[in-house]
Amino acid sequence: MLDHIADRVADPPSASELAAMVGTTPTALTRRLRRITGLSTTQLVLRTRIDAASRLLTTTDTPLAEIALRTGFYDQAAFSRQFARLAGETPGQFRRRERRR
Repeated sequence: MLDHIADRVADPPSASELAAMVGTTPTALTRRLRRITGLSTTQLVLRTRIDAASRLLTTTDTPLAEIALRTGFYDQAAFSRQFARLAGETPGQFRRRERRR
């Protein structure tokens, strides 16, 4: 299931799709994931997308707007908001900090 999420980072699967894939209901899947990972299905998908964006930020010079689209965000602003909320810094700040290392 995690590989499926990672493979579809630009078009993330829904909780219903993931639940059907593993043979359970969306509610049961969320309960199990929360017990194992501490994250809901939606949070796990979002975390996977942010992780993919982080890799692109550190390994490429791809513009932020393009990274946003490649990782399934509506636009750069939506990407930046979610990234900052989860990572504690904007994508630009993250990229600059990682390049200094």
